[in-house]
Amino acid sequence: MAFRFQLLDMHRQAVRRLVLSLRISSRLAALLAPIAIATPILAQEFLPVEQAAKLLSDGSPWAAVKDGRNARLTFAPDGTGSFEGPVTMPINWSVKGQEICMELRFAGAPCLRFRRIAGGLLGYSGKAEDLRLTR
Repeated sequence: MAFRFQLLDMHRQAVRRLVLSLRISSRLAALLAPIAIATPILAQEFLPVEQAAKLLSDGSPWAAVKDGRNARLTFAPDGTGSFEGPVTMPINWSVKGQEICMELRFAGAPCLRFRRIAGGLLGYSGKAEDLRLTR
C-alpha cells in the first residue's frame, strides 16, 4: 500500500511541475511574442542589388501584387521584360545604385530594393512595402 501512495505522490508532484512549467512557458511566450514578430523584418536585410537582379531576371514570369492588384512581370537578363495585367506591354529594367528600376509607361520608373520572402521577393520603395513577387 505504501508503494501505491508513493507513486500517487510522485504523480502529483510531476503534474504540479508540469503545470508550473506551462505557466512559466506561457508567460515567457507572451513576453517574447512582440520580439519574435518584429525580428524577421529587422534581421532580414535587403538583398545585394546584384543578387536581386539575378533572381529577378531568369526569364520566368512572377506573380506580382501591388496595391491589391495582380499582374505578371517577366524580367529578361538583357534589361527587358514584360508586364501582363489589364494591358500587356514591354518594360525595361536596370540597376541604379542599390535599387532596381523598372520603366513602365503607366507608372513611371519605380525603383525598389528587395528582400526574400517565402516563395519570392518583396520590393520596397524606401521603407514601405511596395511590390510582392511570387512563383
